[in-house]
Amino acid sequence: MTKPIQPATAVSFKGLALFTPGGDCVYAIDQHKRERWHLDLCAALQNALCLPELPNFLLPCYTATVDRWVDATSQELITVAEAYPR
Repeated sequence: MTKPIQPATAVSFKGLALFTPGGDCVYAIDQHKRERWHLDLCAALQNALCLPELPNFLLPCYTATVDRWVDATSQELITVAEAYPR
């Protein structure tokens, strides 16, 4: 008997991408949809890059968000994406 294939990401999630003026892209996927995006992303960068302080100076040139959830009424998978120039 085989197990069903599990998706690589949760059915419901929120994603954020920051594109810096230097051409870097930093992104995160939050399967629990917490609200402190900038702080959480800066803390992850501090840890990953071994920085002595949070990189609160991180200002995006562009940002993009993706929000995905299951509609409670129709059970349809909904995905919304937006991009913003700074």
